[in-house]
Amino acid sequence: MLSAAHGPSAQGLEAAPQLLGGSNLEAFIDRIEAACPAAQIEPVLHYSHRKGRETTRMEIERVRLIIEQVRDKFADQQGRQ
Repeated sequence: MLSAAHGPSAQGLEAAPQLLGGSNLEAFIDRIEAACPAAQIEPVLHYSHRKGRETTRMEIERVRLIIEQVRDKFADQQGRQ
């Protein structure tokens, strides 16, 4: 079980959204959230999802926005230091 007491790895779960891809993520996500309630878990499609090119394109755009938000947030934090 992870917690902030487990050091930088667990603290990293709180710092930014964690992108998780694969099938049957619900139980895994539940375990992470139970161990680290502040974790931001963002399920993403598995690379071999077979839902078509349009779904892939939309998922790429969705994930790109998440990454840009995190990048901007951390750039702002670095600017304040």
